[in-house]
Amino acid sequence: MAKEPDIKPAPAENGTTSRGKSPVQQFLQAAVAPILVLLAIFGFALVSGLRLCPIQSASMEPEIPTYSYCLISTRYDYDSLQVGDIIVYDHPYDHMQVVHRIIAVLPDGIITKGDANPVDDGILLTEGDIYGVYLGHIPGVGRIVNIIRTPVGIGFILAIVVLLLISDVRSQQKKSKDSNPPDEQ
Repeated sequence: MAKEPDIKPAPAENGTTSRGKSPVQQFLQAAVAPILVLLAIFGFALVSGLRLCPIQSASMEPEIPTYSYCLISTRYDYDSLQVGDIIVYDHPYDHMQVVHRIIAVLPDGIITKGDANPVDDGILLTEGDIYGVYLGHIPGVGRIVNIIRTPVGIGFILAIVVLLLISDVRSQQKKSKDSNPPDEQ
């Protein structure tokens, strides 16, 4: 029985074969597309004035549920704001963003109140205090974001990435074993 010649692909300059790439190269190649998409989204947000704002309290329920993410526009006309509009302002004491409804438009400024709150915010807002105008919301996203921001959430994401890399390395090793059968003796 004649022995077939052992044909192996020539190694590329970086030490890998022309068929396979190292797991690091594959990871980087796979990460480029999502990174470019995120950069495009952030660029669009920067140019358009659209922003996301988390809701961490129940002050605007039932209109805006707790743990929603609000889509707001930072490009608005102060003079066109009316009673009933929902705005985002920077709270002067702790610099947290507050999403509340306008209940009065006065010559000196605007008074707001959360829909679920019994009293107004007790602050007279001027044009410089207002960050943006509410456009809509995505319910429940804040829960996911809050979990991801914890050490457990970060550890969970890192564990998933490591498991995916290990799985990819194992599948590459299996493919290389399957494509290179042992020599017959």
